[in-house]
Amino acid sequence: EPVVVKLADLENMCRYPFVFATSEGYFDLPKQEEENLKEFLARGGFLYADDCVYTRGEDRFFRDYVKMVNKLVPDNPMRKVPLDHEIYHCYFDFPNGCPHMQGVDRGGWGQFEKGTGRITTFATAGDLHCGWMCVFFGKEKDEAALRMGINIIIYYRTH
Repeated sequence: EPVVVKLADLENMCRYPFVFATSEGYFDLPKQEEENLKEFLARGGFLYADDCVYTRGEDRFFRDYVKMVNKLVPDNPMRKVPLDHEIYHCYFDFPNGCPHMQGVDRGGWGQFEKGTGRITTFATAGDLHCGWMCVFFGKEKDEAALRMGINIIIYYRTH
Protein backbone atom coordinates (compact mmCIF):
# COMPACT_ATOMS: atom_id res chain seq x y z
CA GLU A 1 0.00 0.00 0.00
CA PRO A 2 1.31 3.47 -0.82
CA VAL A 3 1.95 5.77 2.10
CA VAL A 4 1.77 9.55 1.83
CA VAL A 5 4.72 11.05 3.67
CA LYS A 6 4.77 14.64 4.76
CA LEU A 7 7.98 16.62 4.40
CA ALA A 8 6.99 18.51 7.56
CA ASP A 9 7.49 15.33 9.64
CA LEU A 10 11.13 14.29 9.17
CA GLU A 11 11.08 11.31 11.55
CA ASN A 12 8.02 9.81 9.87
CA MET A 13 9.48 10.47 6.43
CA CYS A 14 12.68 8.65 7.42
CA ARG A 15 10.62 5.52 8.12
CA TYR A 16 10.18 5.33 4.34
CA PRO A 17 13.65 5.64 2.81
CA PHE A 18 12.40 5.51 -0.80
CA VAL A 19 10.08 8.41 -1.59
CA PHE A 20 8.39 9.24 -4.89
CA ALA A 21 7.17 12.76 -5.72
CA THR A 22 5.26 14.13 -8.68
CA SER A 23 3.25 17.14 -9.74
CA GLU A 24 2.55 19.07 -12.91
CA GLY A 25 3.01 22.54 -11.52
CA TYR A 26 5.45 24.95 -10.05
CA PHE A 27 5.99 24.68 -6.33
CA ASP A 28 7.79 26.33 -3.47
CA LEU A 29 8.19 24.44 -0.21
CA PRO A 30 8.24 26.03 3.23
CA LYS A 31 11.79 26.40 4.57
CA GLN A 32 11.34 23.66 7.21
CA GLU A 33 10.21 21.14 4.60
CA GLU A 34 13.20 22.00 2.42
CA GLU A 35 15.52 21.47 5.38
CA ASN A 36 13.80 18.17 6.18
CA LEU A 37 14.31 17.00 2.59
CA LYS A 38 17.97 17.94 2.77
CA GLU A 39 18.35 16.00 6.02
CA PHE A 40 16.39 13.03 4.63
CA LEU A 41 18.80 12.78 1.69
CA ALA A 42 21.83 13.27 3.97
CA ARG A 43 20.64 10.37 6.15
CA GLY A 44 20.63 8.06 3.12
CA GLY A 45 17.06 8.51 1.94
CA PHE A 46 16.32 8.44 -1.79
CA LEU A 47 13.76 10.57 -3.58
CA TYR A 48 12.63 9.90 -7.15
CA ALA A 49 10.87 12.93 -8.67
CA ASP A 50 9.02 12.70 -11.99
CA ASP A 51 7.21 15.55 -13.68
CA CYS A 52 3.54 14.92 -14.43
CA VAL A 53 2.64 16.06 -17.92
CA TYR A 54 -1.14 15.60 -17.58
CA THR A 55 -2.58 18.74 -19.16
CA ARG A 56 0.48 20.66 -20.29
CA GLY A 57 3.54 19.72 -22.27
CA GLU A 58 5.86 21.56 -19.89
CA ASP A 59 8.34 20.49 -17.22
CA ARG A 60 7.51 22.94 -14.44
CA PHE A 61 7.73 20.48 -11.55
CA PHE A 62 11.03 19.08 -12.83
CA ARG A 63 12.59 22.53 -13.13
CA ASP A 64 11.42 23.62 -9.68
CA TYR A 65 12.59 20.36 -8.11
CA VAL A 66 16.10 20.63 -9.61
CA LYS A 67 16.24 24.32 -8.65
CA MET A 68 15.24 23.50 -5.06
CA VAL A 69 17.81 20.70 -4.64
CA ASN A 70 20.50 22.96 -6.10
CA LYS A 71 19.53 25.67 -3.62
CA LEU A 72 19.71 23.20 -0.71
CA VAL A 73 23.10 21.85 -1.73
CA PRO A 74 24.71 24.60 -3.85
CA ASP A 75 28.16 23.01 -3.77
CA ASN A 76 26.77 19.77 -5.24
CA PRO A 77 24.13 20.57 -7.88
CA MET A 78 22.02 18.05 -9.75
CA ARG A 79 23.31 17.17 -13.19
CA LYS A 80 22.39 14.93 -16.08
CA VAL A 81 23.16 11.30 -15.33
CA PRO A 82 25.67 9.91 -17.88
CA LEU A 83 24.37 7.20 -20.21
CA ASP A 84 26.92 4.70 -18.89
CA HIS A 85 25.73 5.09 -15.28
CA GLU A 86 24.59 1.88 -13.64
CA ILE A 87 21.06 3.18 -12.95
CA TYR A 88 20.49 2.60 -16.68
CA HIS A 89 22.09 -0.85 -16.72
CA CYS A 90 21.74 -2.46 -13.26
CA TYR A 91 18.99 -4.86 -14.39
CA PHE A 92 17.47 -3.78 -17.68
CA ASP A 93 19.73 -2.12 -20.23
CA PHE A 94 18.91 1.42 -21.37
CA PRO A 95 21.84 2.44 -23.60
CA ASN A 96 20.06 5.71 -24.48
CA GLY A 97 19.25 6.60 -20.88
CA CYS A 98 15.88 7.09 -19.29
CA PRO A 99 12.90 6.26 -21.51
CA HIS A 100 10.66 9.22 -22.30
CA MET A 101 6.88 9.02 -22.32
CA GLN A 102 5.73 12.59 -23.13
CA GLY A 103 6.43 16.25 -22.44
CA VAL A 104 9.95 17.69 -22.31
CA ASP A 105 12.71 15.11 -22.69
CA ARG A 106 15.49 16.06 -20.29
CA GLY A 107 16.77 12.57 -19.53
CA GLY A 108 17.56 11.55 -15.99
CA TRP A 109 19.14 14.00 -13.55
CA GLY A 110 20.75 13.13 -10.26
CA GLN A 111 22.51 14.57 -7.32
CA PHE A 112 25.60 12.53 -6.56
CA GLU A 113 26.78 12.08 -2.99
CA LYS A 114 30.28 13.40 -2.49
CA GLY A 115 32.78 10.65 -1.79
CA THR A 116 30.64 7.71 -2.88
CA GLY A 117 29.05 8.97 -6.10
CA ARG A 118 25.73 7.42 -5.01
CA ILE A 119 22.69 9.13 -6.50
CA THR A 120 20.69 10.59 -3.61
CA THR A 121 17.83 11.91 -5.70
CA PHE A 122 16.87 11.12 -9.29
CA ALA A 123 14.57 13.33 -11.37
CA THR A 124 12.93 12.97 -14.76
CA ALA A 125 10.64 15.26 -16.74
CA GLY A 126 8.83 12.83 -19.01
CA ASP A 127 5.95 11.21 -17.11
CA LEU A 128 7.71 7.90 -16.56
CA HIS A 129 5.42 7.07 -13.65
CA CYS A 130 2.30 7.26 -15.85
CA GLY A 131 3.76 4.44 -17.93
CA TRP A 132 3.62 2.25 -14.83
CA MET A 133 -0.19 2.16 -15.15
CA CYS A 134 0.12 0.55 -18.61
CA VAL A 135 -2.83 2.40 -20.10
CA PHE A 136 -1.46 5.56 -21.75
CA PHE A 137 1.48 5.01 -24.06
CA GLY A 138 1.19 1.59 -25.68
CA LYS A 139 2.80 -1.70 -24.78
CA GLU A 140 6.39 -0.88 -25.77
CA LYS A 141 6.59 2.45 -23.93
CA ASP A 142 4.69 1.17 -20.89
CA GLU A 143 7.06 -1.80 -20.59
CA ALA A 144 10.06 0.52 -20.88
CA ALA A 145 8.62 2.70 -18.11
CA LEU A 146 8.10 -0.32 -15.85
CA ARG A 147 11.60 -1.60 -16.57
CA MET A 148 13.17 1.78 -15.79
CA GLY A 149 11.15 1.92 -12.58
CA ILE A 150 12.60 -1.48 -11.65
CA ASN A 151 16.10 -0.19 -12.40
CA ILE A 152 15.52 2.84 -10.15
CA ILE A 153 14.38 0.62 -7.29
CA ILE A 154 17.21 -1.89 -7.75
CA TYR A 155 19.73 0.96 -7.89
CA TYR A 156 18.33 2.41 -4.67
CA ARG A 157 18.22 -0.97 -2.89
CA THR A 158 21.86 -1.75 -3.77
CA HIS A 159 23.26 1.64 -2.82
